Amino acid sequence: MRRGEWVTSQQLIDGSRTFVRCCRSLAKRLDIRFADAGDWDIPVTYDGVHFTEQGHRAFAVGLLEVLK
Repeated sequence: MRRGEWVTSQQLIDGSRTFVRCCRSLAKRLDIRFADAGDWDIPVTYDGVHFTEQGHRAFAVGLLEVLK
């Protein structure tokens, strides 16, 4: 998530990061893998949320690495 048409405040970005920390913590407690696409520098569209075409490719590459 980045600033864009749909992401108009830092509060939304901060909330997203808090959610990621909660998900990472839950995955650790459940002893399952966690893929944080936020670390993959995925390009998003003007809205700040949805992946571009290149972003979908980057997501697929990152996910394949995590699943190996």
